[in-house]
Amino acid sequence: MVSCSISMAQPSPVTEATLHEIAASLQMYVDELPEMPKLFGYTTNKYGSPNPAKLTIGMYQIKWRQLKEYLHVTWQNFLPQSHILPWDPTVPTAIPKHGGVPTVVHLHGGVHPPTSDGHALAWFTAGFRETGPTWSQRTYTYPNVQHSGNLWYHDHAVGLTRVNLLAGLIAAYVIRDPYLDAKLKLPMGPEFDRHLMIVDRSFYKDGSLYMNYTGINPTIHPQWQPEYFGDAVIVNGKAWPYLEVKRRKYRFRIINAANARYFRFSLSNGLSFIQVGSDASYLPYPISTPTILLAPSEIADVIIDFSKASAKESVLTNDAPYRTRLVLTISAGKSAKVWEICEDGNGELKKTLACSGSGGVDDMLVGCLWQNDYLVTVSLGGTISIFFASDLKKSPRQISGHMKNATSLAVLKNVQKTILSGDQCGDANSIDISSQPKDLSLALLNPGLALVTIDSGVVMLRGTKIVSTINLGFSVTASAIAHDGSEAIIGGHDGKLHVYSITGDNLKEEAVLEKRHGAVSVIRYSPDVSIFAAGDANREAIVWDRVSRESDTTDWLTNLAHNFADLVSYEKALKFSST
Repeated sequence: MVSCSISMAQPSPVTEATLHEIAASLQMYVDELPEMPKLFGYTTNKYGSPNPAKLTIGMYQIKWRQLKEYLHVTWQNFLPQSHILPWDPTVPTAIPKHGGVPTVVHLHGGVHPPTSDGHALAWFTAGFRETGPTWSQRTYTYPNVQHSGNLWYHDHAVGLTRVNLLAGLIAAYVIRDPYLDAKLKLPMGPEFDRHLMIVDRSFYKDGSLYMNYTGINPTIHPQWQPEYFGDAVIVNGKAWPYLEVKRRKYRFRIINAANARYFRFSLSNGLSFIQVGSDASYLPYPISTPTILLAPSEIADVIIDFSKASAKESVLTNDAPYRTRLVLTISAGKSAKVWEICEDGNGELKKTLACSGSGGVDDMLVGCLWQNDYLVTVSLGGTISIFFASDLKKSPRQISGHMKNATSLAVLKNVQKTILSGDQCGDANSIDISSQPKDLSLALLNPGLALVTIDSGVVMLRGTKIVSTINLGFSVTASAIAHDGSEAIIGGHDGKLHVYSITGDNLKEEAVLEKRHGAVSVIRYSPDVSIFAAGDANREAIVWDRVSRESDTTDWLTNLAHNFADLVSYEKALKFSST
């Protein structure tokens, strides 16, 4: 905010020479926009004549507040008499009798007395000439007794918040705990600990702010729009900025201060974010992630290690879709649907997501949620299916964690790879979907050799030591290992069985068997390892000869195909033993 004194006297005309004299002393901390005119400033004497005035535009350094240090702030209003953006007088709005732009400051996420909260009706104009009905004091108190973390403050005047924020009345507010930052070895100091306040804005050719005030349906209201989207991304007040960094760790506190735009950030050269905090607190433990998704008013506290960059330049990119109006629905069947809501209020089907199952009562979908990149459904029988918004064609992950009907479902916001679920028995599960094992198979005659299936492949164990992690290139659902440890069969979500030979700590694919209709749910060898069987999500079981790799002509339909333990061969008789 730039403060200036305004004389009530009518100033004399300012000559071009006077303006150039003022411009010579102007300090600019931002690059010029194309065709942007010079910014000139002047004051007036008691006779109304203009005098050149120096003007500084940029960020002013302040002393950062520490944890539990009380802060007293007297907010002052130096806003002009008329607003620089169009505003809507047909909604409840602070409209002072004597003009001027009202404002009141709200510390977003702060813990403080109600009188310092910045209530929308506690607005005031320049010099406190007029105040709102709930205004009570000039000086606000911020105790800073909450956890150390990242906050931000912004205008909160009733009816004007959207336009006042678009005009720039926003800033970061950090409660620091130097002892904790040092203990965690986080980057410190103004060079290596930086704030990125990110917004989207539109501009006229002369560089002034542009706000579309034509309603989306003028027959209802000439000005109403549900949201604001700008066509330029602004970081700390600058469009498409550039920051020169050293090959070391930096800390960035990223704040999405946009009106409606989501940002999904990634780094162009494959660098990862190490997220240590979210909004006003630290995470329980650091999380490495290639992307950061921020909704308006959300904050991510991340570490980036530029020493690991292979290139000389890294671009912070955003690929969040523009104006997304997608919703996820389920019905009594076993499929979920993704719809796009059109301007007329109708829905257009974008994708049908099939959840595995036989179509029985237990497979009926009873709940769904969409959080970040995860689209999660839960069936009556308690099976959780996880789809991915970034790739709807990718096979879902499925987790069965309940013996009774699931009744609740949630995805943790700060730990985005953890799902919480509950059932009718009162059991609650916390599921880490990033490491959820699909199956475990032991080589009975080769002590210590085990195969653990994960979503993207398998992990081979010898004793308690992980000897290899193998990405197989398909969504893995089940596995079995021969008793002598010479062979493994791995099933996928696509219903295929992949036969591998085991040499040392590696797998070599020998054959792919295709005769399944649903995702493979279980695979077992017979005790003499002459045959094996596989069951799928449709409750079908198929028996295969291990040598010829030919299947029995009969598809065995049984409710035990999900959980049979061993297949026993007595000549041509087959018996299933369930666990």
